[in-house]
Amino acid sequence: MYAAPGAGVRPKGRVEQHIGVVAALWVVVGALTLFAGFFMMAMSNLPITRFFTPDQQQTIPFEQARNLTNLIQGLLLGFAIFFVAHATASFLAAYGLIHRQPWARTLTLILAFLGLLSFPFGTALGIYTIWVLLAGNAEHEYQRLVARGAH
Repeated sequence: MYAAPGAGVRPKGRVEQHIGVVAALWVVVGALTLFAGFFMMAMSNLPITRFFTPDQQQTIPFEQARNLTNLIQGLLLGFAIFFVAHATASFLAAYGLIHRQPWARTLTLILAFLGLLSFPFGTALGIYTIWVLLAGNAEHEYQRLVARGAH
C-alpha cells in the first residue's frame, strides 16, 4: 500500500510551532536587560558631582552633594541588580523552554505577565508569550513536549 505524503503525521500545535521563537525572544530580552544592568552598574560608580557645573558645585554644600551622590548611586545600583536578576530569569526561561523543562512554562508566563507593564516591546512579547503558552490547550501540549523531550 502506498501512503499519501504526510499521512499519519500529526500537525504541530501552537506551542510546538512557536516555542523556539518565544525562547529566542527571551534570550534577546535577557541580553538587552543584562547590557542595561551592566551600564547601570558602571554609572553607579561615577561621582555624580562631575555632572554639576563649577557654579553649581560652589552653591551646593559639600554634605548635600555627597548625600545626593550617594542617593543616586544607590538607586542606580538597585536598578542594576534588578536588571541583572531579570536578565538571569529571562535566560533561564529561554533555556528551560528550549530543553523542555517542566518549570520553564511557569517561569516564562510570570515574566510575560510582568513584561506587560513594559510598554511597548515588553507588552508585545508578553502578549505573544501568553498567546503561545496559555491559550487553548497549551498546558497539555507543553506537557506532551516535556514528556517527549522533543527539541
